[in-house]
Amino acid sequence: MKKFLGISIGFLVLATICYFTFMFFASYSDGDRTGQLVKFSHKGIILKTWEGEINQGISGGQVFAFSVLDRDEKVISDLKDLEGQYVKVS
Repeated sequence: MKKFLGISIGFLVLATICYFTFMFFASYSDGDRTGQLVKFSHKGIILKTWEGEINQGISGGQVFAFSVLDRDEKVISDLKDLEGQYVKVS
């Protein structure tokens, strides 16, 4: 009984690790978004992240939110300069 329980727990742990590894590294979608960059800011209280929003519609109803990693300094500086302009984000 102990052997069966140990194997079952080991399998569950391995399956959980495989699931989260797949969810982290698998690509869900690839493509481009275009529109007016209406917001790009450094958000957060303790863990700050760079967040942006692209307006894709006329009335502002279609907004695409995205984030940029801190290590992408060139992208961050380019997006700061392009705020308010038409951009294409991949």
